Amino acid sequence: ESPPSVAVLIGDADPDSIGAGIGMRALLSFLGWGKIDIVYDGEISLEQNKTVLNILSLRPLSRDEVLKDGEKSFAESYDHFVFVDNSPRSKADKKLNTIFVVDHHPCETNGNFLSDIRLGVGAACSIIWDYLEVSGFEFKPDDEEAVNVATGMFFGIQNDTQSFTTDNTSDLDVAAYAH
Repeated sequence: ESPPSVAVLIGDADPDSIGAGIGMRALLSFLGWGKIDIVYDGEISLEQNKTVLNILSLRPLSRDEVLKDGEKSFAESYDHFVFVDNSPRSKADKKLNTIFVVDHHPCETNGNFLSDIRLGVGAACSIIWDYLEVSGFEFKPDDEEAVNVATGMFFGIQNDTQSFTTDNTSDLDVAAYAH
């Protein structure tokens, strides 16, 4: 039996959601999950976001791209869904087989999935870094994926804490950024 497929849903592709998305993908891969795609909503129009994707050589999929063959619904396209820096809001999102939500913004949790909502943290990347640290994931300088994960999370923390000037910057943000 093959490992389950997972969509990591990042919502709007901004630096924090991009970094958190690649961090979650690295974590799930490290833990032995199967096909893991990063999926975003809307369009990637801001130059800052396009630049982050280019630096990381990352090409996330839009929901429309997932549905391009038309054979399956979005809910049927993956075995599981993980939301990072994003939460299930629409009726369609609430019908997905969501297993985990990680966010630093207020969101509705209904008990149908695990959630880690840390309102006092400045960036979702910091929360994902915490998971990577606990899991034993190593940020090796000669491992291109690990370097991209670290770089993406660096940009995400820097962006969402506005270089540590926001009121919600936490000790976790500082530790993750420093690492």
